[in-house]
Amino acid sequence: MRFGARIRFENVTTTFQPGRRYGLTGPNGSGKSTLMKVFTGEIEASAGTIRRPGNLGVPAQALFGNPDALLLDEPTNHLDLESIHWLDGILASR
Repeated sequence: MRFGARIRFENVTTTFQPGRRYGLTGPNGSGKSTLMKVFTGEIEASAGTIRRPGNLGVPAQALFGNPDALLLDEPTNHLDLESIHWLDGILASR
């Protein structure tokens, strides 16, 4: 996956198992948000194949629906402590 002049990901293969939780970590500018956008289809991969679950949820629609996969990119940014606890409770109940 190339974003601008930099190659962010190359020859990546991964499988996400149902019912598992995964975290994506790395320094600023390493491509975490870009990879999330590839997962959601917001950015098209420059090579390879992305297979997404039939019911992919992102932010608010996912919190109140029942998605097969839930992708959240820095979900607690700009939330106060009460809202963070609310979000934590919602995610813990899934």
